[in-house]
Amino acid sequence: MLRSPDSRAFTLLEMLTATAITMVFMALLAAISGHVSRLIPMEVDKTQQRSGARAALNFIEKEMRQAVLSRDASSSTANSLQFLINPPKVGAPYSFHDSVFWQAPIASTTNSGDFAEVGYFVAWKNNLPCLCRFFVNPDSPNYLIYRDPDNWITSDLLNGFAPGTNFEGLFLENVIGFWMEAYASGNPTETPLTSWDSRSTKKLPARVDISLIVIGPAAAKRLTDELTTTVRQAVAAASTAQNCFSNLPQSIRSNASIVKFSVILENGQ
Repeated sequence: MLRSPDSRAFTLLEMLTATAITMVFMALLAAISGHVSRLIPMEVDKTQQRSGARAALNFIEKEMRQAVLSRDASSSTANSLQFLINPPKVGAPYSFHDSVFWQAPIASTTNSGDFAEVGYFVAWKNNLPCLCRFFVNPDSPNYLIYRDPDNWITSDLLNGFAPGTNFEGLFLENVIGFWMEAYASGNPTETPLTSWDSRSTKKLPARVDISLIVIGPAAAKRLTDELTTTVRQAVAAASTAQNCFSNLPQSIRSNASIVKFSVILENGQ
């Protein structure tokens, strides 16, 4: 039987149905494309964050491994070199969450000796967090470990190494928190310590595990006064980086990374 010429054409209903299906498909494709286009920069940000953080931790490891104490722990000069995690005279402005300070033979000027004072802490300036490096050569007037061993590291001294007052202290941007766990020996079952004072332990830790949380530029731009307060409170209250990460606002957590590293101290075994 011959088909009529009209039987080869689409009906109006068929064309409307096909158009609707096409529009739905295009909308889904646009949504997927938009989601992917947002994810790609975010993942690139996270990759760059982790890369920068690992480079920073490698540098810290190189310096911390060389930490030294006085050879005779029973002598009157036993406290002339120290290793301190969360020293008592470093207060809240620089306790996000931990801070660490020591001496090592890495001075960049050696006219007065080669043992520099070294340390790391997190500071916030105008809603922007960063990891800061404390470094004092032995010929500096701020070099106090021998002249005043009980006050060689204080919050007042760190003011000069916080961003905005002395660019020298800026080490890694967008680090919201810094955590340390010290081990007296290499025993894997040992309970870690969150503070360390070589004046009482009379030794260096054998190992220090370091964790930090770094956020991307997009998250840093979202740090309003209110959000900064929330993040700082989360960091201060968390005993570990993982606990802090879980309690961060979603807008920050989605663009944040935890980076971990272990340092074996050469003189702490």
